[in-house]
Amino acid sequence: MTIKKIFDEIDIDRSGKINLEEFQKAFAMTHGFNRSVQELFEKFDIDNSGLISFREFLSTYCSHATKAQL
Repeated sequence: MTIKKIFDEIDIDRSGKINLEEFQKAFAMTHGFNRSVQELFEKFDIDNSGLISFREFLSTYCSHATKAQL
């Protein structure tokens, strides 16, 4: 699955941005909503707008993937 497809799956309302509720739903089945999910959301929300754009999602995802490989 591509990063764009992952983003699109989370973006339930197809607005092109992921809000906290959509982010929460993406993690609800495995993690439930808790403080760590909100903290993770805040790491993705680089501009602190309360929404995650695809650019923010991609940047944060790639940053964490690179660190995991080191």
